Amino acid sequence: MAEPIIPMPQAKQPPKIPQDVSEVASMVKSLDKGRNPTSNGKKSFKVKRNTFEVANSPDDITVDSWKFSDWDYKRRDLPTYARGLFTTRNRRNEPEIAVRGYDKFFNVGEVNETEWKNILEQTRGPTSSPSRRMAASSSSPALRMARYSQDEGALAAELRRRNVTAVAELCDDAFEEHILAYGEDKAGLYLHGMNLNLPVFTTYTSDLVQQFADDWGFRKTGLIVMEDVNEVKNFLEKVAESGAHDGRDVEGFVIRCQRSYNPAATPYQDFFFKVHQGVDFWETSPVQEAQADHGRVSLYARKRLAADPKLGKLYVQNHGIIGLRDDFLAFKQINGADAANFENQTGDGEGSPSIGVDKDVILVPIATIGCGKTTIAQALLETRAAVIADRNNAARMERRQIITDVKLQHPSARLVALHFVHTPDTMDKIREVTQARVIERGDNHQTIHAATDQAKFMHVMEGFLDRFEPCNAFSPPDDGFDHVIDLNPLVDSRQNLEVVVKQLHQWYPSLVKDMPSAERLDEAIVAAMGYKPDIKHTIPDRGGKSKPFGRGGQAQQQQQDRQEKKPLEYMAVHLPTREVNDILEKAFVGQPPEAAKFYRQLKQTRRVQAKFHVTLIHRASAKQHPELWKKYNDLYEEAEKAGSGQNKLGECDVMLERIVFDDRVMTFVARLINDEWKTSNTVAHVTIGTRDSSVKPKESNDLLAKWLEDGAGDGKIHDVVLEDKPTLKGPVRPPPRHAPGPAHPLVHGPSALDAPAAFFQHNNLTAVEWIAVRRELKTALAAVAPPLQQQQQQQLGEGQHVDLAPHVRLEVLRSRMFDVAMKIDEFFDPALAARDPATPRTDRHGPLADGKGIDPANSTYAQLSPLMSGPVAALVFPAVSPPHLAAALSVLAPTPGLFPAPPKKKNPGYYDPVVQAALAKLLLVGGRVEGKVFDVDGIKWVGGIDGGLDGLRARLVAMLQGVGLGLTNTLESGSKSLWLSLEGRKLQLEEEQKGEQKQES
Repeated sequence: MAEPIIPMPQAKQPPKIPQDVSEVASMVKSLDKGRNPTSNGKKSFKVKRNTFEVANSPDDITVDSWKFSDWDYKRRDLPTYARGLFTTRNRRNEPEIAVRGYDKFFNVGEVNETEWKNILEQTRGPTSSPSRRMAASSSSPALRMARYSQDEGALAAELRRRNVTAVAELCDDAFEEHILAYGEDKAGLYLHGMNLNLPVFTTYTSDLVQQFADDWGFRKTGLIVMEDVNEVKNFLEKVAESGAHDGRDVEGFVIRCQRSYNPAATPYQDFFFKVHQGVDFWETSPVQEAQADHGRVSLYARKRLAADPKLGKLYVQNHGIIGLRDDFLAFKQINGADAANFENQTGDGEGSPSIGVDKDVILVPIATIGCGKTTIAQALLETRAAVIADRNNAARMERRQIITDVKLQHPSARLVALHFVHTPDTMDKIREVTQARVIERGDNHQTIHAATDQAKFMHVMEGFLDRFEPCNAFSPPDDGFDHVIDLNPLVDSRQNLEVVVKQLHQWYPSLVKDMPSAERLDEAIVAAMGYKPDIKHTIPDRGGKSKPFGRGGQAQQQQQDRQEKKPLEYMAVHLPTREVNDILEKAFVGQPPEAAKFYRQLKQTRRVQAKFHVTLIHRASAKQHPELWKKYNDLYEEAEKAGSGQNKLGECDVMLERIVFDDRVMTFVARLINDEWKTSNTVAHVTIGTRDSSVKPKESNDLLAKWLEDGAGDGKIHDVVLEDKPTLKGPVRPPPRHAPGPAHPLVHGPSALDAPAAFFQHNNLTAVEWIAVRRELKTALAAVAPPLQQQQQQQLGEGQHVDLAPHVRLEVLRSRMFDVAMKIDEFFDPALAARDPATPRTDRHGPLADGKGIDPANSTYAQLSPLMSGPVAALVFPAVSPPHLAAALSVLAPTPGLFPAPPKKKNPGYYDPVVQAALAKLLLVGGRVEGKVFDVDGIKWVGGIDGGLDGLRARLVAMLQGVGLGLTNTLESGSKSLWLSLEGRKLQLEEEQKGEQKQES
């Protein structure tokens, strides 16, 4: 099947080494221990065992297969490194190896042992190597033994006598086609090697393998024989240039040799490594050239398969593949009208649809300063809505951080690396080119101000170059990227922009639907080159020579802050929150259940906006409405000069006419009463809320456009007319500049900190562990039957409910950030900040107060801060729901009898070692419900309320009824006693009166 490279020492007789029972028993014991590794502070390997019964065995023999994960073979503590290991027990009940495959062998440069430096120093020849001609291994070569070899029973007896495993590969196009053709004259079982069934890798020399193949009717693989390892290296480099040997394409070579860590003191042992030439299925040199001309080969294949259904049926059975490829190569040689006709019918083949992803794609540069990442980012923003993590990410640690953070918070997000390739031979040229770019740019950068302090920032650039770690898409953390786009830092940004857009269009056709024209890309680069950052950061001098940031430094910094002007983001009429909420409540009173359902859902899931405004114009629509944007921008700049930019620029009366909504977004249709204020939107509106965080408020515009065109009442769009047409007065002003935004996903507005939540301390779970815990939590919550509470039935109608499970989330908190967020939420006064917006307030009235003297016992900050110790995670609920809390606690903090863990038979995933290891790192510390902090027992009490809130209400009613009944009984018993006493006294008086009358008569 293949040809050789280097032969091993010749041996007259094959080695006969029996199995040592104690060695095999020790290996099996270690393997068995690895099935369930214990946590002892050191991460252990994990091995999987499968047991098979031998069919028709008179002794009921069973065979155990052992399998490691591929990455574990790089460890130093495995009991064996065999891939394909099967053990059994003999009649004496002693363990023995039944089948033993090769040791895992690595590609050149994949591990330290296969670095060429170590290969040249630690291995010896002669060596042998069959070339790998891209033939796929058969899963059961023994099935063809009757056809290509002698009697199977005799072969098995001979292998057992020798204590060896024969490693063979079935190549027969009649059974299954491979990459290269194996017709009737070349088909057969190709014998690759003979391994002794021992824990330590010991294999026959190549001449003994060839001899065994001759004796037993196997086909032989060719061998390339070389004595010197340097000669091998030179040979491989020549083959790599052409991808072929002896006129045939080869995938690579497996090099057989011997190796010793310390040749002077340690005996040599058998050692294999491989050299992959990078030639894959369709990737021989002619095919690659054809791909460059005609796009993806799949276009040709799809056309042929569609035209010939029989070919398709054969194709899925691995037949006809080689013929189809050969036809394509023949087609590649067609010139003129025939090829042009094919291209006209099929297109150029580029950008075939892959995954229908149209959002949540994050571009992550891997670069050094001056490569052009910000220019490309700005150019992309000119052509498409995109998110770019605009930092260098030169170190693997930085890439690991962003991959972990994104996958934890948004598992469905796609990460695309923009890898500016740095190689040792281009590093000097990259240094020269990037430094020239930075010097030319001067201070026009957020951070690097080369014109001001060139020497300082040349030193910074050198630091990035020194610690740059190239992207390796096949090893952590870079294997976490969904795609990697290689870019050349030496070419101009226009070329790199085209590469990025073209590959995004190819991979995500729903995101980049059309490939922009060359003129459009040119315009985007021109716009990007003219970009000037609005905000600039000052990198502190860590050398100790700068002026301490004391009072003088702080005053200077504050003065700089006052001088910097933030551009206008948008202008709006801000409406009073309380009045808007009152209008909403009044609007849905008495509405049919289907009309009120979505509003009640928004309320219960806390998706109603915390503040309301009518957008007059946004920065994004400035090009479409230049005159209106200029008007509001001029007003803003005048107010800035007057020092009142954060105060109102005027007032506007807003009439709310109706509420329009579908199942995604709800909004008011508004009318601006004052003529001096105009809006750029087709319909003035006030967004009320969105279904979840994936629905953006700007969808209100799309909803109202459909409403104008189709109206309401079609079952998808609904409206509620406000009969009294309420009118509200609000100030016209830009958004607050210095009111900090949310510091953490848990903080969505003033009321979000009041959301029911349980808090857990965690011992730094890995990303995989968090994903596994969230998976089990989601499963448990989904099994909770949505309660039909009395209030829900009254508000939504019988049978209507809001499913809370999708809105329950487990968030990892950054304690310090969350601490600051709590202070901001409770103690920040926008009116006070507006009077002096450039001055960061650090006193007891400011947003960064230390909490002393401003944290009364009933404040949110005072109640939650004791729980914010160490690494903390929060389980946040949109509304109080004891059944959902109980389901969550059964997963995260199970308690026998109260919150039992899920049964193994019903939910085996919960007992996965990854999940159990993660749960061992979680500790419930308390929670907060309806404004009150509970300890662990209190949280469990809330979760244990039988029947949820309805059950609690029923118990309260029963308690009140019991008290009333007791009071009634008490009052009744007193009145009864009094009545009986009076009746008794009455009878007594009547009897006495009758007696006196008898005496008188």
